[in-house]
Amino acid sequence: MKTLRPALLFVLLSLSFLAKAEESPSGKGWYVGVGTGIPFSASSFSSFAPKGPYAGWATSLYGGYSFNEFWGMEVDFGFGRSNLAARKGCIGNNYYLGADDVLYYSAPLGIKSWSVADFKTRVSYRTIGLGLNFNLLSLVPSCRQSRWNLALSPRMALYNTSQALLSLSEREILRPEENENLHFGYGVSLKIGYQISKSVHLGLNSSFSALTGKGLDGIPDHGHKANLIWENTLRLTFDLFRNNSDSPSADSGYFYEQSPAAPNTVRAVYLPAKEDYSIAHAPLQAAANLAELAPRQTLPETEYIYFEFDKWNLEPAQCDKLQNILEALLSDEKLQLSLEGWSDRIGSDEVCDLISGLRAESVKEWFVRKGLSPDRIIAEGKGRDKTETVNSLARRVKIEVHPR
Repeated sequence: MKTLRPALLFVLLSLSFLAKAEESPSGKGWYVGVGTGIPFSASSFSSFAPKGPYAGWATSLYGGYSFNEFWGMEVDFGFGRSNLAARKGCIGNNYYLGADDVLYYSAPLGIKSWSVADFKTRVSYRTIGLGLNFNLLSLVPSCRQSRWNLALSPRMALYNTSQALLSLSEREILRPEENENLHFGYGVSLKIGYQISKSVHLGLNSSFSALTGKGLDGIPDHGHKANLIWENTLRLTFDLFRNNSDSPSADSGYFYEQSPAAPNTVRAVYLPAKEDYSIAHAPLQAAANLAELAPRQTLPETEYIYFEFDKWNLEPAQCDKLQNILEALLSDEKLQLSLEGWSDRIGSDEVCDLISGLRAESVKEWFVRKGLSPDRIIAEGKGRDKTETVNSLARRVKIEVHPR
């Protein structure tokens, strides 16, 4: 019953977050990775014995899905070896391990045995696990767009272990691997990572797992009740099928400007502090006649024009929304137009302020080209919209018509 409690708690925690998680596209996507590192263990013997520490090796493959910038789920497959030797108290008590897997207080007669002071246990293990990742930095507003992440990850797993006895110098195998045991493991890990490119992350993982069942070192219990594996691994993670429009910009510390080769795209360029910048717009075209406008419809109080990530050019489908507003303004000189440009939360404040202003100016330019006087249009960039969690809805221009 005690073994089932951690598993039940883990499942309930997973279900509660599934029920509450919003489908925010930020940070959403699949990923895979590989890890390698050093494990330490503790049972009747310990990796931190008097002549230790006795390091081992471990490697793993993992993959998962990030539901948003805060949390995700991960599956891992791993195997490794951990070395353990007798603790100081066991050596002082002159214990002997017999070939019959019984611990004796002195060398038994007629049975092959080994003094615990003269050998160590090499534990080979295989594991498959399921975990949750909670990015703690996403809870801090100023760190949400950082390249760093710090995740707390509860995990449950199955472990298969086998043991071999080796001399402390590892020059002699006293007993080959045997006694395979199956354990249920549960624990927690702390992961810190850094995004080194658009889809590659490098990180460190420190994981503690408690194992149920027999001692993983194969030594009979005699006072020590620990059964733990502590892994410290280096992880290399690759994003797959991630929504690029919602990934943090790799150049968020730079300013963006209009690309000469592609007028409706932006490129990242370094800009020294306190240096002014400007965006050159295309020359205005001749105004259109009212006869070219769509049939008059009821004028909405507020209209929204939406944009793609890092773009401020008007799509044809969005321009259709402007026709009715244009006709109302051209037919009534007492009306004027207010345009508010907004950006999502991706990138630096400077980038968001610039792009939100470009979106407002893009809509203003459309109205001016159609014959509306610039004096009747107020266009302003508002920067990032911190209240809208869906990035595709945050990238917009708000349009309002009101008396002059």
